[in-house]
Amino acid sequence: MTPFLVALTGPSGSGKTSLARAIGETFDDGACALLSLDSYYRDLSHLTDDEREAVNFDRPDALDSARFLADLAELRAGRAIEVPAYDFATHTRSPRGQRLQPAPVVLVEGIFALAWPGAAAMFDLKVYVDLEADTCLERRLARDADERGRHEAEVRRRFEEHVRPSLAVFVEPQRDLCDLVLPGLAALDEMARSCLARLPQISRRRGRVPA
Repeated sequence: MTPFLVALTGPSGSGKTSLARAIGETFDDGACALLSLDSYYRDLSHLTDDEREAVNFDRPDALDSARFLADLAELRAGRAIEVPAYDFATHTRSPRGQRLQPAPVVLVEGIFALAWPGAAAMFDLKVYVDLEADTCLERRLARDADERGRHEAEVRRRFEEHVRPSLAVFVEPQRDLCDLVLPGLAALDEMARSCLARLPQISRRRGRVPA
């Protein structure tokens, strides 16, 4: 089996993760796997708390690209991988990761999914979820407070100093590499249908994201 690899990229807060989950829920168990690029942030356990907070996480070099690309190659070859377990609260990795088995369809979501040389060629379908920066900020404010324990002032500071500059330099150029560009303000089921129309018609659950 050669998995069908799908890249879901775009700005932070554009809705990539929600889209990936919506697509994945339409497949039977074992027919679709999800890999998040967020798992590949570098382990910063060797730094002090203040040093960790100063790191710019919105640059490609904040992630372990060598391991990510190697894992993509393994999945494409039909082999299981050990996905790192990353803790956003402490910016560290857990000693043990999580086993991910290959599936007929593998969804890979992340802001830099196509940012490294050779990455785009590994995917069968490349999707860019487009959303203007101010709306992304509002979504990040809600997400980072609920899921990562961040204070509003810190989220806003990081967005203006790190996220917004990164958009033009690293994130938006990936749009030109994509086969499909979706508006991030569209209804989630509409975006999912647009992607599903280009995916292999295998092991779909009835009643999920109707055509």
